[in-house]
Amino acid sequence: MFQKWGRIGETLSYAWYSHHVIHHFLTFRKNHVTQFRDEKERATLDFHLKAMCFSHIIESEYGLLIGDRTKDYMNYMAPTLPVFISLCCIGGRWFTIGACIPLCLWLILAQFVHRYLHMNYRDVIHGGPFAVRILAKTAYFKYLARHHWLHHRYTSCNYNLLLGGDYVLGVWRRASNGDFDVMRRIGLWCRDTGKE
Repeated sequence: MFQKWGRIGETLSYAWYSHHVIHHFLTFRKNHVTQFRDEKERATLDFHLKAMCFSHIIESEYGLLIGDRTKDYMNYMAPTLPVFISLCCIGGRWFTIGACIPLCLWLILAQFVHRYLHMNYRDVIHGGPFAVRILAKTAYFKYLARHHWLHHRYTSCNYNLLLGGDYVLGVWRRASNGDFDVMRRIGLWCRDTGKE
């Protein structure tokens, strides 16, 4: 289907491949905080990505970051941009100004916070940059880490790094006791214990 859409389809296909295929299924296969089981697994993926001329996916830490080029940001936003622009045209100037704030927050979370959601909480607190260490101590970060873990475990829910959107779209999922057990084993913060 994407091939029939020309350049737009190519952009949507790339966004789907780099995030859904690479980030969700070809990395973090052991668990949510271990990107590769060993160097052989990384080398095999690198070989295939380079053969497909997708070295920039490697540079984006296999989907942990958006990237560092304007093109990377546009590819990342491509699936939602038509809807966003349409709503802004309908909503007018004040709606557009208000809508740009969560859009910018979404991009900041995806570029600068997402990688820390895939880390053991103790490693974030003791090894992350100062601003991330401060953020990691907030209830928002702790909730977001659990929320994002559920997105990886059950891929049809909890899509948003900006909390609230999944409630509106009806795709929010609550963690079960079994989910909390797994999160505890890999070192993600769990609200029920209050411990690292």
